[in-house]
Amino acid sequence: MMEHIKIKKALDFYSFANNLKEENTFDKNETIANHIYGSLILAIAINSEFSVTKELGKVIRMIALSYVEKLDTKKFFDMVMNLEEGPKYYSEVYEKKQNYTKEAQLALKCQNLDTKLTAILSENPNISLEQFYNLVVSTGILKPTNNWEVGRYQEVLRFYQHNHSLKHKNRSGWDKTHWNVKSTRIEKIAEHVYGTIILSLVLNSEFDFKVDIDEVLETLVVHEIGEILIGDITPFDNITPEQKAQIEHQAMSKVLGNLSIREKLLKQLVAFDNKSNKNAQFALWCDKLEADLQSKIYQEKNLHHSLDDNSDNIVLKSSRVQEMINNGAQTAFDIWYEWDKDKFAESPILIKTLRYVKENKITY
Repeated sequence: MMEHIKIKKALDFYSFANNLKEENTFDKNETIANHIYGSLILAIAINSEFSVTKELGKVIRMIALSYVEKLDTKKFFDMVMNLEEGPKYYSEVYEKKQNYTKEAQLALKCQNLDTKLTAILSENPNISLEQFYNLVVSTGILKPTNNWEVGRYQEVLRFYQHNHSLKHKNRSGWDKTHWNVKSTRIEKIAEHVYGTIILSLVLNSEFDFKVDIDEVLETLVVHEIGEILIGDITPFDNITPEQKAQIEHQAMSKVLGNLSIREKLLKQLVAFDNKSNKNAQFALWCDKLEADLQSKIYQEKNLHHSLDDNSDNIVLKSSRVQEMINNGAQTAFDIWYEWDKDKFAESPILIKTLRYVKENKITY
């Protein structure tokens, strides 16, 4: 029963925070979850080039959680303080509001900078990196004081501009050739990344997976950067896992460019794909489970088509999926559940969590 309560607390908070995938900023095309992603990418890049803090995980939490608080301050307080790690999370959000530490200042800088850079890229979608940098400097958004800073800021903007594209790339699983979600706007890759950040925080809070959560957070922020160049490839797109890994690792290396911590991040990303340590495995579990949760949310909002109204869905052409349907799968989420449940075989608590999702309403 205690596990059941902990699972519910974690998923309640995740579902509440998931609303930021639909809440817009001042720009009707920019959700708050997208803005959070841009801010997190800047935190990774700026800290890489300028070594602001050794507590980047705290900065990531500050950025992600402070916007959840803005959804509903009282509800956020009640829900976050109900988590095992909630007092820590709340104190970090408060610390950011007070703006008296270098971590809080970095978080605020990244948020403000993402807003300004997004405005520039929205108005100039085909701008070159050189033009982007010159415009950012000429408008006083960034003020390099020497040649070393010029090079570092150029690298920050290069990495950011690449990653900014994930704010506009759809998650392939929901598009017209896959599950054809019944919505004028489907989840973006950047929004999925935000969801994995929240999910990792609540799961590790309630069940203590014995991981370095700061490394997990850092890995999750960048875990989709390969898709900037190769797109979001699903298991149904006629590319083997080995082929996908090869081209994705090449893409990751290219996007990481000359970041000072490129080798560290690349090592973490390869470990993520290979599940070669506890941090990587937990991050990968969060990646897979977050997709299942989003499918269930779409199901509960009646945004999935019925299985007999999916004639163009390439997923349903899979013999394995057809076998699931013959064995009783009735909804899109049922397929996601059956497809992914064995991926959590080494974690009894995540098996129970996925079963809870299947058996209970999770939208908040």
